[in-house]
Amino acid sequence: MPSAIEREILTMLREADKDETAARRLGVSVRTYRKHLATLMRRLGAANRVEAALLAHEKGWPNQRPARERDLRP
Repeated sequence: MPSAIEREILTMLREADKDETAARRLGVSVRTYRKHLATLMRRLGAANRVEAALLAHEKGWPNQRPARERDLRP
């Protein structure tokens, strides 16, 4: 299950945001954004951003809510 920031990054990958735009939206530096992206790609075993987005989609990650939120919904 991806962390909150990883879910945001996946959303931005899906929307094809530039690194600078994505970092600004997250309120972090471009370097920090790229570090988070690299960690996410490593977790997924992805060689590039496109593969990361596809693998995450296969896992259902982009649209998953955190477990706590799912458990609270009726």
